[in-house]
This record gives sequence, C-alpha cells and structure tokens, in this order.
Amino acid sequence: MLAGVNTGDTTTINLPAATRAPVAAVGPTMMRTTNQRVILDLLYARGASTRPQLARLAGLSQPTILAALAGLVADGLVREAGRPEAGIGRPAQLYEADPAAGCALGIDVGRRWIRLALCDLAGTQLARADVANPATTSSDLVDAIAGASSALLAEAGIDGPPTHTAIAAPGVFEKSRRAVKYADNVPEWQRPGLADALREHVGSAITIENDANLAAVAEHVQGAGVGASHLAYLHVGSGIGLGIVVDGEIYHGASGAAGEIAYLPIGVDPDDAVAPARGLLEERAAADSVARYAVAAGMPADVSSADVFAAARAGDGRALVAVRTEAHQLASVVAAISAFLDPELILVGGGVGQNLDLLQPALEERVAALTPLRTPLAAATLGEESILRGALVTGLRAARESAYTGRTGRS
Repeated sequence: MLAGVNTGDTTTINLPAATRAPVAAVGPTMMRTTNQRVILDLLYARGASTRPQLARLAGLSQPTILAALAGLVADGLVREAGRPEAGIGRPAQLYEADPAAGCALGIDVGRRWIRLALCDLAGTQLARADVANPATTSSDLVDAIAGASSALLAEAGIDGPPTHTAIAAPGVFEKSRRAVKYADNVPEWQRPGLADALREHVGSAITIENDANLAAVAEHVQGAGVGASHLAYLHVGSGIGLGIVVDGEIYHGASGAAGEIAYLPIGVDPDDAVAPARGLLEERAAADSVARYAVAAGMPADVSSADVFAAARAGDGRALVAVRTEAHQLASVVAAISAFLDPELILVGGGVGQNLDLLQPALEERVAALTPLRTPLAAATLGEESILRGALVTGLRAARESAYTGRTGRS
C-alpha cells in the first residue's frame, strides 16, 4: 500500500475557461475542429450542459452543435449525462466531457519527499501520495519517481501510463541538455538526458517546470491570486525563487530563467560579490540565513528557522531581531519586484514566507524607505501543497490537449 494514498478524494481542479478566438472558415475540417474544441472547453469549464445551452454560449447553431457533439462522442471525449429532472415536457439531453478519456499526474520532488497526485480529465483527484525520497543519484531519482508513479496509478485503478505528467523541479529546465540547470543544491537533477529517462520510465509525455512557477500557477488558479492578471509569487524557504504570471500565463523569459532571483546581488558589497553557485540573495535571505541571524542575536547554534519564528511569536527578543533582519533583506527583493514587474499583487509563500504576518510590519517599513512604489503583499494560501497543485494543473491542461489530438488525430 502506497503511503498517504487517498483514492476517491473529491478535490477538483477548476481551470479558467479557455478562450479560443473564432477561426476563419478556410475549410470544413478546420471549422469542425474549431467548433469541437470550443464545445469541449465549455464542457470542461461548465460541466454537464444541454445542446441549447452550448449553442447560446458558443454562438453556434444547434445543428452545428449537434454535429460537433456527435464527433466528440464518437471519439470518446464526450458522453451523454442523462436529462435534468425539472422542467415541462421532455428535458433536453445533457452532455459532459468524459473524465475517463485520460488522466494527469503531478509530481513534486523535494529533498526528503516525493509528493504525487493523479486526476481525471474533469480535474477530479483520483489519488494522492507522499513517499520518502531515497535518491542520492540521478538514476536513483528516476527510479524513485517511476516507482511511486506506477504505484499511484495502480492504487487508482488506472491501467497504463498517465496521459501527461508534470514534474516540479528546482532551477531551470534546459531543453538542449534535457536536464535542469541552476540547481546546485540538488545535483541529481542536473544529469544530461534526465528528462528523457523520466519520460521512458514514467511512460508518458512529461513537462518539467520550475517549482516556484508551479506554485504561482496554483495560487493563480486556486489560491490567493485568483482573479489577478499580473501576479508575482515569492517563494522563500530553503531556497528563493519567483513565479511570474503575466496575462494569466507563466512568464519564462528567453531561456526559462525569469524568476531566478536567488542570483540577484542584493545587499552585497561589490568587493564581496564572488557569485556563489547557490546565489547571493539566497545566501542572505533563505531559511538558513534566518537561523544565522538568530544565532548572531544570541539564540542557540542549532536553532532552525522554524524555531526562530515560533520564538518570535512567543515574544523572544532575539528571535524578533532575526525576523526584522530577514524582513529588511526581503524588502529589497519586494522593491525590486515592484520596479521590474509592476504586478497587481505579490504573494509570499514557502517555509519562511508563510510567516508573512511576522515579517510584514518591518518589511513594509523598509520598503517605504526604499521606494515610492507600493505593491500589495499577501500570504499565499495553499502552503506546501502549492507546488504539487501547480504540477497537477499544468499536467491537466496538457493531458486535455493530448487526449483531444490523440483521439481525433487533429491538432
């Protein structure tokens, strides 16, 4: 039995409705494809609907809707879902996207744990598990991910590989090497060809995405960032990263390194800027820095960042000094994010960031001294589940696309 599995969980991912612009009618095949995709997106977003409802929402005639639905039913992407009980006369037939037409797997690989979740194409979670991560090499990592994935699929009763798998990683996925770079804290991720090995062992197409980006995706779709078009998610834990959402989509930059703010030379004397592989900002503002500030203030040498925040909540003066020092470091980051990105909202998460209530007074005081720009700050709400949820959202989007193209033969 896989530890932590929760089959039958009713958690559902509700993705924002896709907006497909009308396409010029250059031929009947293109029109049919466009109509089908519009209808399928509506069924994913709204759930079971009748032909008249779909006609009104899509702006299409009922004969067009009928033809498109017939094709989707024949391809196994849509199914009949009964009839409403209320109403005068014979109620109209309901249709829904067939949730069993595929499935998506999301994976968050941490230093100690591999977290996995599986959902059908309706976004309903089928299974969830946390398993220990024993990997010390890249080969171990591939084997651990593949083994945990197979066990989760078996627990959920899925015969075969997932339709798509999204995996959270530190650093930046480099397509040319098919591996992750800028992940010196977790060297097993940096093996060339790692992505191909994962795809072979997991058995499906995969997406490897930065963990802060995935947390930003989750907060944008399900968390504190719902409704924001321009959002920055600042992750402060054992590492530091930034997920950037622009017009509802993750912004990656030219090489995928947008948001790698661990390398910002903030608060560094130019003579001391030796550019460590870990990143200068990360050296000064990640969780271990909070512990160092606390030790410098007189706390025991073995104190952890979690201990520091707990002591600060209890009024320990030494811990409060450390929290204030950390807040001043983060204020420079917040000021830089506001100036460069001008987001509607900056969400703060991670093991350190989840203590925003303690950090915020000194942080905002320092920001006011640094810049006239004022971007609202808020605590992320999804906690340690945010990265996994973001992976599941990303995997679900890709799985729906793959299911459509695979079953219809059209892109």
